[in-house]
Amino acid sequence: MERLNEIHAQFPIRNDQSLYTLASLTFEAVRIPGLLGLDLLSEKEKDANFHFWRRIGDGMHLTDVPATPEAFWAWMQDYEAENWGWSAGGAAVANAMIDDFAARWLPPAARRIGRELTLALMEDELLDALRLKRPRASTRWMVGLLARAYFGGRAVLPDHAERSWTDGFGAEYGACPHMADVGYLPERDRPAPARVAPAAR
Repeated sequence: MERLNEIHAQFPIRNDQSLYTLASLTFEAVRIPGLLGLDLLSEKEKDANFHFWRRIGDGMHLTDVPATPEAFWAWMQDYEAENWGWSAGGAAVANAMIDDFAARWLPPAARRIGRELTLALMEDELLDALRLKRPRASTRWMVGLLARAYFGGRAVLPDHAERSWTDGFGAEYGACPHMADVGYLPERDRPAPARVAPAAR
């Protein structure tokens, strides 16, 4: 918790923005499979997921976290309806993430159609807000079929012996000794750009 608070303190993030991130972490594991006609979690798992992320919100000193999953879901829906919209920066981030997701998770043979496969994991309202083309119904059907096959296989195969995420997360980057330099800097605190001498004529 202290590490998360230290990192996020470098950014001018409003409470409602943090709450929406918390809501995404709480509900996307249900919403994305739902787009494909899948229900992967039991009611007990969904409830546990809500309480886990609500406790994270408490530890990060967020305020006004809804007390029930139903209230938090309704809050998220209202927030999206009020705040989703297009911007050049948002579209650039979304496109970069879509391309990166396809490159990371799809085999090379599927990367040519990776963008449309990834768009199938996004709901129409989000695609419209980002001005992205909606995938064909057949693509959503195919992605759903692949997801059913994958999760069906995972249900019968043994789990990998090494399942810890925290032991290895970030190991490729090493320790960060300059945490104070990480994150957003207000304009007044940014270092002046280096002066470049004019080229000799």
